[in-house]
Amino acid sequence: LDESMITGESIPVFKSSGESVVCGTKFSGGFIKAKAISVGEDSTLYKIVKLVEDANSTKVPIAGLADKISGIFVPVVILISVLTTLIWYFVTKDFANAFNFGVSVLVVSCPCALGLATPAALMAGTGKAAEFGILIKSGEALQASANINTVVLDKTGTVTDGKPEIDAINLTPGVEEDEFVRICASLESGSSHPLAIPVIRLAEQRKLSKYAVEDYEAVRGKGVYGNINGKGYSLGNLALIKQKCSQNAIAKAEEIAQNSAGATILILAENNKILGYMSIKDKIKPTSRTAVDSLKAMGIEVIMLTGDNKYSASEVADQLNISFKAEVLPEDKHTEVEGLIANGKRVMMVGDGVNDAPALASASVGVAIGAGTDVAIESADVVLIKNDLTDCYKTVKIGRSVMRNIKQNLFWAFFYNALLIPIACGALSGVGITLNPMIASAAMSLSSIFVVGNALRLRFIKFENKGENQMFFKKKSGKVAIIEGMMCQHCQKRVEGVFAKLGLEVEINLKKKTATFPESDVSDELIKSAIEAEGYTVVSIE
Repeated sequence: LDESMITGESIPVFKSSGESVVCGTKFSGGFIKAKAISVGEDSTLYKIVKLVEDANSTKVPIAGLADKISGIFVPVVILISVLTTLIWYFVTKDFANAFNFGVSVLVVSCPCALGLATPAALMAGTGKAAEFGILIKSGEALQASANINTVVLDKTGTVTDGKPEIDAINLTPGVEEDEFVRICASLESGSSHPLAIPVIRLAEQRKLSKYAVEDYEAVRGKGVYGNINGKGYSLGNLALIKQKCSQNAIAKAEEIAQNSAGATILILAENNKILGYMSIKDKIKPTSRTAVDSLKAMGIEVIMLTGDNKYSASEVADQLNISFKAEVLPEDKHTEVEGLIANGKRVMMVGDGVNDAPALASASVGVAIGAGTDVAIESADVVLIKNDLTDCYKTVKIGRSVMRNIKQNLFWAFFYNALLIPIACGALSGVGITLNPMIASAAMSLSSIFVVGNALRLRFIKFENKGENQMFFKKKSGKVAIIEGMMCQHCQKRVEGVFAKLGLEVEINLKKKTATFPESDVSDELIKSAIEAEGYTVVSIE
């Protein structure tokens, strides 16, 4: 059963008669009969939905700083205007002149700039985020992202690709690798198991034909068996070798299993002789390490929570040098996030599955991977369209830039008014400097123009290859492909997928229609043909 939607376990698990299964589980093939014993409010999915609803109903929106300032500033200005009018009337006995001063105070101190300071910056910030493929659902989420000091990551599909891939092939001396792969693919061609997919794909990539398999047998939860050219082959885990082979082969298989914690092993035996084994893992995304390092450079703690087994989780966490908790159930993820918040942490939760939804809803900022489930996307405050973990860093960076911009706007709007109010009151009338209402209105407009102009500076946020902004993979020895036909984020995603399949990291620039990638053993012709197979035209690769 594939339980990844609920547990996050990337590799399917074997269930025998009498064991419990969870709703949302996908069955990989054959026949299964199950009895529903927890339905309605007792089901796992209902409990997850309830946790999401409870978390959303208790989330408190962040109050606007401008509202707090305006709440004090406006009454004070009105009071100053009234006092100015009264004082000038009692001093000069000229009501028209006194009224002029009072109106000038009101006009020049109009809190338009204060009112624009926050929404102008938020609009500019969310618009800039959208250019990077980051969809921020509310201004509150953007503001909250600026204060994040802890990022909690799901593993499967977030840090990793979520798809089993062959990590290594280890052969007994004298065994030829292509022949080994050909036999494995021939045996797996009759299987519907997810682990068969990377084996068959590897044989197709190497253009290896398949042998005819006789007496084929799929041993549930263990592997496959078959005869090829009169020889019996077993391909599967340790349990299959114990069932089909002699003690010498079993001892060798046990040694392989003990030294392969964190990976799923497919062992191939010919009769009673071990020919070798494949190590299959859910590989870390190429950008995950860059994302984690960038977040750490900002002083942010990174934690991984996963429903996967502790061996797989430990290997991933060690590679990224982060702390982790494994075999965590959906309600436990929710509890862990709430525990961090209760301890004063400002938490950004990043996930893609149904099992992540409660934690996404309860976090200070919930971030869903764009390729994730609808439930996760609905529960999150931010959606990363490109499925790139480095966009978490960009979200925090944009949030901090926006908040800094808002504070600048509020300061200058307030300082500008505070500077001109005394002049409008007539403090410099003794030296012939006064403000009539028309001049005051022009001065007030300038403050609004200044605030909007400052907010628009957010459009020039860039993430370059230096310091904590080291986000892309530009190298002096890199190459640039000019690609015609790329028009939108969907096109960018498709081209990035092409490079990912070729094992290359890439930076796409839609405006310039370029793809920048490091030099490798992959030929330009292969890159060009792969891109053009998606419907785009490669003008040049230099």
